[in-house]
Amino acid sequence: MEKDIEGLIEYFERNLAELLREHQLDPNDEFLKGKIAGIKQALITCRMYNRPENGNPIDVIID
Repeated sequence: MEKDIEGLIEYFERNLAELLREHQLDPNDEFLKGKIAGIKQALITCRMYNRPENGNPIDVIID
C-alpha cells in the first residue's frame, strides 16, 4: 500500500508542477487556481496517510 501512495504522491507532484507552469502564463485563470488548490490538498492528505505520527495511521474516507 505504501508503494501505491508513493506513486500517487509523485503523480500529484508532477501534475502540480505542470499546473504551476500553466498558471505563470495565465495568472488570472480561476479554474486553474482551483485545480492547483485541489492538488495541493490531495498531496497533504496522501502525505498524512503515508507518514502516520507515532505509528497511528489515519483513516481516509471519501464521500
